[in-house]
Amino acid sequence: MDKETARYIIAYFSELMTDHEKLILTYRMYSFMSFSDIQTGDLGELKSDEPSEYDHEKIRLNVATRIISEYPEKVFFNNCPKCGKLARTPKAKQCRYCKYRWDYVVTAQFKLDFVLEITNRPFFLIGQIINGEINQSHLIDMTNVGIDKLVKIDSIEFAYYHQNEQISGSIGLATSGLTEEEKQYLKDKSPFRKPVNIISK
Repeated sequence: MDKETARYIIAYFSELMTDHEKLILTYRMYSFMSFSDIQTGDLGELKSDEPSEYDHEKIRLNVATRIISEYPEKVFFNNCPKCGKLARTPKAKQCRYCKYRWDYVVTAQFKLDFVLEITNRPFFLIGQIINGEINQSHLIDMTNVGIDKLVKIDSIEFAYYHQNEQISGSIGLATSGLTEEEKQYLKDKSPFRKPVNIISK
C-alpha cells in the first residue's frame, strides 16, 4: 500500500479506526508509537521528542492496512475510470492526474462497428445500441476508442449497407466534433472491442 492510499483511507474512513489509533494519530505531539506497538495495541512508553513525518507515515500505513484487512467491504476506492488512479476524495468526479471527468450520467452504451463518411453528408459512427436509449441531446464519450473527448450527436439515422452480399442495418450517430486526424484514426482502427458510453450532462 502506498502513502496516498493510506492517507485516503484514514481521512475518509476514520470511523473504522480504533480509539487507540485515533489517539496516536491525533495527539502525536504527546505520544509516539513504534510500528510494532500499533499492531499490538500497546501504548508503550511516552517520548518527549516529536516523531518525524516518516514515523507517522509508518503508523498511518499500518492503520490503513489493518482497516483494509478487517473491513474490505466498507472502504470505497474512487478510482478514475480512465487511468485507474485514486481520486482525491470518495465523491470526486474528476481525476487530479489525467483530468478525466465522470460527473455525467451514462444513458446508453454503443458498440462501434465502423465509421462512414460520404461527400456532403455528416461523419457517421455506425454500430448497435447495447443498452439504454440515445437521443440527439446526448454526447458520445470517445475515451474507450482512444480519443480523449466528448462529441455531440448531431443526428441519429438508420444506416443500410451491403455486407456479405446482403443488406444489413445499423444505427448511425452523426457528429461534427471530430478532427480529420481523429476521423482517420477511427477509420484505421475500427471495429472496436469496447463500447462507447453515451452520456447526458
